Amino acid sequence: MLAKRWVALLGILVATGLATAACSFMELDRAAEALTVEVTRVVEVEKIVERVVEVPVSVEKLVEVEVTRIVEVIVELESVSTPEPAETLSAGVIFADDFRDPSSGWDISDRPQGSSRYRDGSLVIVNYTHSDMRVESSLADLQVDDVVVEVDMVWLGGTDDNWQNVELRDDGRGNAYTLGISADGYFVIETAVDGHPQPLVGPTRSPHIRAERNAVNTVRATAIGNTLTLTVNGHSLAEVTDNRLASGRVGLSVSSLAGDYSEVAFTRIVISHPE
Repeated sequence: MLAKRWVALLGILVATGLATAACSFMELDRAAEALTVEVTRVVEVEKIVERVVEVPVSVEKLVEVEVTRIVEVIVELESVSTPEPAETLSAGVIFADDFRDPSSGWDISDRPQGSSRYRDGSLVIVNYTHSDMRVESSLADLQVDDVVVEVDMVWLGGTDDNWQNVELRDDGRGNAYTLGISADGYFVIETAVDGHPQPLVGPTRSPHIRAERNAVNTVRATAIGNTLTLTVNGHSLAEVTDNRLASGRVGLSVSSLAGDYSEVAFTRIVISHPE
């Protein structure tokens, strides 16, 4: 484009007589000055035109870069937010609960002797009675005979002279098997007859029980035929036989023994058929 401008300018000079031999030096100076101004203007115009021409290319590149970045972000978000497939419960599982759903079926109560309620992803049982009397919550609609129950329990406060238990084969009339631990490190297996507990094993101290406030103890209680077994934190602590109860409900309970309340949170439970 600049070459074309030069040809046009020379044509103008010839046409006006500025390039003839008869012109004076003053006229040549004026022509040179005019030519310089014109060339400067043309060069500036050329630069402007070149920038204008480049704009679409720059915009196109910018759009391409932004689209690429958006795609990368989407891919990254999908890789982070796409949920993993839900864990499949084993075929033997009858019931599992993390206590986040208040309608999952546990008895809720608030009486002078104590209370049971859903709270912060737990089933929290508090006993105020200072005696062997238990405060219990059970699954009224679940009746089982041979069963394996695994539950995580946490002592939250009050006396550590307590019992925090799994109740098996509870017939609703004061008869049940109780397999439990205490916050001060003991375990026991009992049978209740008309509401009166009768020890079958223990109480016995075990180093495998975590005897600290807010510590999680995983208790596994089984009733298979006439055999009752208690396992705590992966360690088998006791096994005993008894023929009095064949089936019933599964429950969780707390006792307080030392003149103060006891508060326990049950945070996870899995109820299964024996393998």
